Amino acid sequence: MSEDHKVKQDDRDAIIVVVNWLGTFLPTCYYPQSRCCGLEILYKIALECSLDVRLQFILPYVLQYFKDENSRVKAKAVEVAVHMFKDIMDKANLPILTATDYKVFDNYIMPEFKNLNNDPNLDSYVHHVFVSCLPLLA
Repeated sequence: MSEDHKVKQDDRDAIIVVVNWLGTFLPTCYYPQSRCCGLEILYKIALECSLDVRLQFILPYVLQYFKDENSRVKAKAVEVAVHMFKDIMDKANLPILTATDYKVFDNYIMPEFKNLNNDPNLDSYVHHVFVSCLPLLA
């Protein structure tokens, strides 16, 4: 995002509407490639949003695809869930989390990754993507 473009409240409200619309209709997509494209759209939107929008609005929709029956969709969800926070971790001054977001990783994100890792039917492709994302999770 360029320095001269600041996200205003109207933009934030529009982003939330689009995210909710995508999150609602994405599970109805028949083809796995459509769900992967939807996850990629959510990822691109997340890169333009603040941390609280990512945590409160985008992440819940992404995490629901950890349980998808298609391995490509699961792998894409793992990739998006990790990489949408990568640019925040690279910043020198980390944003301050609100009280509601403080323990979100320990109580919400990490249990989902543990459930995924403990899945006995985990595909090797999903496992490869999961392992490749471990350094960012750490």
